[in-house]
Amino acid sequence: MPAPSPTPLIEDFVTAFESLLLDDAHGYSQVRRWGEAGDYDCSSAIVAALASAGFDTGGASWTGNLSDALTSRGWQRLPPDTDLLRGDILLNDACHVALYLGGGSLGEFSCAEDGGIDGAPGDQTGREAYAHPYYDYPWDAVLRCTLAGSGDGAADGPSDGPSPAEGGAPQAITYQACTAAQGWLPPVTDLADYAGIPGEPILYLAVDLQGHGWIQACTQAGGWLPPITACDPCDLANGAAGDGSPILAFRAYYETPDPAATGYWAAHYRTAPLNRDYYPWQDDDITGPAMDGYAGDGVNPVDRVQITLVPA
Repeated sequence: MPAPSPTPLIEDFVTAFESLLLDDAHGYSQVRRWGEAGDYDCSSAIVAALASAGFDTGGASWTGNLSDALTSRGWQRLPPDTDLLRGDILLNDACHVALYLGGGSLGEFSCAEDGGIDGAPGDQTGREAYAHPYYDYPWDAVLRCTLAGSGDGAADGPSDGPSPAEGGAPQAITYQACTAAQGWLPPVTDLADYAGIPGEPILYLAVDLQGHGWIQACTQAGGWLPPITACDPCDLANGAAGDGSPILAFRAYYETPDPAATGYWAAHYRTAPLNRDYYPWQDDDITGPAMDGYAGDGVNPVDRVQITLVPA
């Protein structure tokens, strides 16, 4: 039985993505990843093509929050061995994303001309962004649009997505830690768990505030580093806090995007030194009798982090 044809909206999404792949004006860059000088990276190209087709992407900004953003807006998360359809998004949650184009082919923004994360604008090699036979990255999941009214499982129109519950936080906070022994650990959402491994110093911390705030790390080698506003574990310079030496403290600040609708919210976070109990909770960068403006002591490496939002 032949695979169902994609509905018009899915076809618009795939066509928009293919137009980026086929135009050598578009190359790979994690520095100019939102179309500056024509360049994208693996996740920003997917998000840009979805938006071009009229989908609500829900603030998706990198591979690590793509699944949560889309599955909360009518997409289905399927196992990686699912029989693929044109328009399926192939996702490795930590590092990479590509688009299945049909006929055994997938398209992806791969790497700059020197194999790194940035290079000259445009596609210098024909392989910074290209279509080629399917391969297993390996993929963690397949994201497929299944919005109601789509007929064959693709969307007829964009979804507004769920609104925050009355009095609820305006977004979930997703974050992950990197250690020397384990590399990047799986993402954690709010207080469902903690990021890190007891006894292993955290070297990098990536926190997804969806562009609404920043995080800043104090490290053993560099002291207080510049604040980081993006979240991308594949981009250690711009998407994660840290410099490769143990993190001794960190602070986070949440900028409420629509306080008239949700009230003001603050980043609520804590950390723990190696194999010891957590330090007290910290809200944003507040200082006072109960809070000193950051989590940690600036002396001892930390091995666990928890972050969520609370009313300010």
